[in-house]
Amino acid sequence: MDSSSQTEQLQDQYQDQSKPYPCQKQKQEYKHQSKRGRMVALTKCTAAFIYNNVWLNIIAYFILCNIVHYYASQIYIYFCAHSTPLFQVNSMLMSPIIIISPHCMALRWLILESSNTIYFQLLTCCSWFISRLSK
Repeated sequence: MDSSSQTEQLQDQYQDQSKPYPCQKQKQEYKHQSKRGRMVALTKCTAAFIYNNVWLNIIAYFILCNIVHYYASQIYIYFCAHSTPLFQVNSMLMSPIIIISPHCMALRWLILESSNTIYFQLLTCCSWFISRLSK
């Protein structure tokens, strides 16, 4: 085998392994698909774009942490910190038992970790922005 045929074989193997995103298909291929097939292809294309875009990943992670923090704190108040009048004997006696329950511990962990993540993301973004301004 000469070197040119080996090179062609390697290029063919490389092209077979690298699959294009669904959004790079030709328009003619989309015409032959059903509406559901087009929606699936569009969803795959969008997911691939978000997955491969670093900035969109960071923004999506920031929004997800905000949502988790907000809802975890709301659920914690509802399940673990009963909204009864201050110093009511019933809620004071039940408080030590309720706060060590697994769901309350999980909610506290979610609140703490999501707030730490938000804090460090903002700190990183502000540091990056300030370093860009100082150049």
